[in-house]
Amino acid sequence: MCVLFVVACLSCHVCAVVSVDVHFIDVGAGDAILIDCGDWEALLDAGRGYAEANTAVRAVLAEHITDGVIELAILSHPHADHYGGFAEVFATYRVLEFWRSMDTTPDTSGPGYASFSSTLAAEGLTTTLLTHGETRASGQLVWDVLGPGPLKTTPARTNDNDNSLVLLLSLGNVHYLFMGDVESGGETALFSSALPIGPLVLKVAHHGSATSTSSALLDWATPDLAVISTGDEDPPALRVLRSCWIPVPAFLTSTVGTITIATDGNS
Repeated sequence: MCVLFVVACLSCHVCAVVSVDVHFIDVGAGDAILIDCGDWEALLDAGRGYAEANTAVRAVLAEHITDGVIELAILSHPHADHYGGFAEVFATYRVLEFWRSMDTTPDTSGPGYASFSSTLAAEGLTTTLLTHGETRASGQLVWDVLGPGPLKTTPARTNDNDNSLVLLLSLGNVHYLFMGDVESGGETALFSSALPIGPLVLKVAHHGSATSTSSALLDWATPDLAVISTGDEDPPALRVLRSCWIPVPAFLTSTVGTITIATDGNS
């Protein structure tokens, strides 16, 4: 596991913390990201739900969640490699709040959507549909909803990756840009938003697919670090690897395992 730590002190709305750690969990070709703020945690996506991915998510959550509660769960978009692991998460942890994208027509081809939706219903959670331009706060953590822009609702692509949530998470002067599976059309819609000044970690979209992470996106985001969540069975496109490795230090979960990047809001 590759770990980059800067430890400091700040306050979240339910706890005093000594660090804010963002764990990009090694779930193969999928996404699962734990934002750990002491006794407050958010889980953005939960992997595909296969045994190996569930084991990876389970291990990271067990290490960092000691009270059995996940304060916030977020689904970037309803594709199986993002929602598949939530059924086990909901069965194991008490989840207090659930956010998802406006694209609510699910990809039901994956093995776990029925389990995910039934478990979500059993939890009795109120689902919050995030919309473009919203800003929400979790203590000193600030979430800006940069995407999706205008939703793509053509019948041929009701589950368009461009409808993924694009979230900018900020703590002080440091920012994490979570891109979901946004492709080139969704990227273009982002460019009208101005990103704040300060160090930025880019979670590369769509597991390094060649349909995402254009040079224009990199010019707009100007990231200081990049993370690609991918597996050996779905290697990132060479073009994306080159674009990320050359101008930006980049880390792949398939190479180094779960990656933790921590900040004090300054560096």
